[in-house]
Amino acid sequence: MPEGKAEPRAATVPIASLVRLWPNREHESNWMKNLLCRFGMHRWQDLDIGRLVPGEKASFCRWCPKVRFRGVLYG
Repeated sequence: MPEGKAEPRAATVPIASLVRLWPNREHESNWMKNLLCRFGMHRWQDLDIGRLVPGEKASFCRWCPKVRFRGVLYG
């Protein structure tokens, strides 16, 4: 892996855990909600994860498996 592009392993572990915390609602949503998510119009739900990671918050899309953590979109 080139030197400037390697992600620290510690940063990826919490994200994988966060994705598992919130259930994927894509199968329950209708096609219009799926289309809105594809265009980037997500329905964000904030989750205070301060007990797991002090001082941190994460946002989850209620319609798809996307997670927003520290301003970066994952999923």
